[in-house]
Amino acid sequence: MLIRYAADTIFPLFQPVLEDSARKLRRCVNDYLRFPMQTDDPWVSKNGFDGGGIRYVALAEETSPFPWDAPTVWSLGAMYCM
Repeated sequence: MLIRYAADTIFPLFQPVLEDSARKLRRCVNDYLRFPMQTDDPWVSKNGFDGGGIRYVALAEETSPFPWDAPTVWSLGAMYCM
């Protein structure tokens, strides 16, 4: 049986691969980060900015993964905001 997914619905299935890659990348570059920041959620974007006497931190949280399988995500018209 051949199962086909639209490109946007494959994303929930691919997220564990992305999370694993992010963990590996973090281990490789952690010692070289100018402003090291960590969160327990890999889908939180952490950005540090040097403002001279002030250090700024900007955070953005991903709204996924949805708790549904890929076909359900597609059928509901749900979209990820990556």
